[in-house]
Amino acid sequence: MRAGRGAWLDSRAMTQADLTHQRLVRAALELFTTTGYHLTTTPLIAKKAGVAEGTIYRHFASKQHLASRKAPSTGTSPRSSTS
Repeated sequence: MRAGRGAWLDSRAMTQADLTHQRLVRAALELFTTTGYHLTTTPLIAKKAGVAEGTIYRHFASKQHLASRKAPSTGTSPRSSTS
């Protein structure tokens, strides 16, 4: 029962900043996949995530730093290897 309570507390502890961070990562990854890294601009990422462009820089130092983030809750990495 304790583990269940902890999981509930973790999900309730999700702040607006956490949600914004997740939206930015998801928007960026989708745009990088469909448009390509070099053609994806920070204004495009911000628009897709529904935030102002400056908000990106509250969460990430650069577009490159944002690109290095993994999608939340995937549990896998495309670069992981089993060998």
